Amino acid sequence: GLHRFGAADEAVVRRVIELAEKEGVWVVGVQELWFKNKRNLAEVTRALKGTPWRWYGKIRTRRKRGDKKGSGGVGMFVHEKAGHVIEHKCRSDGLMWIEITRGDVALNVVNVYLVPANSTRYTHNENAMKELEGMLERMSKDKRVVLGDWNARIGDMPSVVFTEQDVEEMEEEKEYSRMSVDKVRNPAGKAVLDAMNAH
Repeated sequence: GLHRFGAADEAVVRRVIELAEKEGVWVVGVQELWFKNKRNLAEVTRALKGTPWRWYGKIRTRRKRGDKKGSGGVGMFVHEKAGHVIEHKCRSDGLMWIEITRGDVALNVVNVYLVPANSTRYTHNENAMKELEGMLERMSKDKRVVLGDWNARIGDMPSVVFTEQDVEEMEEEKEYSRMSVDKVRNPAGKAVLDAMNAH
């Protein structure tokens, strides 16, 4: 989460960028983000000034007094070396979709925020997943998609993969084996993985 008392903190932004550059990362997805107003968003812009990084995201306001200040909201930091960025509009506060083109390769990066199952805003997940399904359907079959959600934990759950021969015959499905340090699985993780496997 990138927030401090309800607003982004410049020192935190700089630290995230430092870590990303140290690790050679060009795209950083941020969740649990809540901007109170344009002034808070300006703090992030100011922290990135003079750097090769850009922020993509939106301002999210509290729905009512007493809402948890850090709940929901997504955004992304993208390094200029990643390529040309097109931001696709999403209705849900919990969805962020950018398409990065570098040379002949187009990569779709989707950041998802699903609330925990015990949240009073659990209906948010249904709306977000419905929109995500539509997004995946609109993406061309040959597009590459990277999707992540901090709250969607999949442990060692496998993904379904198809070989070219499988696509032609459509008789046999193969599973992609995953080895993860985090062994926890939850409903949000299964929902996201099912959506990806379905497409």
